[in-house]
Amino acid sequence: FDDLSDQDRTALTNIHARVLAFATMQRSSVVDKEMDIPGGKAGQTVRPCGAAGCYAPGGRYPLPSSVIMTAVTARAAGCETVVLASPKPAPITLAAAYLSGADHFLCVGGAQAIASMAYGIVDSDVPRCDVMCGPGNKWVTAAKSIVNGHCGIDML
Repeated sequence: FDDLSDQDRTALTNIHARVLAFATMQRSSVVDKEMDIPGGKAGQTVRPCGAAGCYAPGGRYPLPSSVIMTAVTARAAGCETVVLASPKPAPITLAAAYLSGADHFLCVGGAQAIASMAYGIVDSDVPRCDVMCGPGNKWVTAAKSIVNGHCGIDML
């Protein structure tokens, strides 16, 4: 983070603050509810997941925005652990992960990253993620479709 230009550091900090403010407001709108119905009660209980996996593509251009939009939102939702994965991360991608408070950063991409987050990494402190999010290519999408059901996914 400290090695970035002043302009990049300021931009990341501003983006982080905006996403955090919105995600915090959004989280406060989702609350526990309960109502009486004939024969009992109906309702919803809202609880954060334990671990969220966030994927940021690492193609030709770095996407620190994907890091911030997924990891900051997971933190605002109350996830205890945030795991980020991105192949060949650029310094600005690593800085975005730092600002977002990621607990783990995996320098791997594609289906391997999705599998690592879905199942965890044996003999390490990288946990199995309850849910994962973030954009990706056809291989990331295919991997998400395979692990769907073992963990939650954002979309295909």
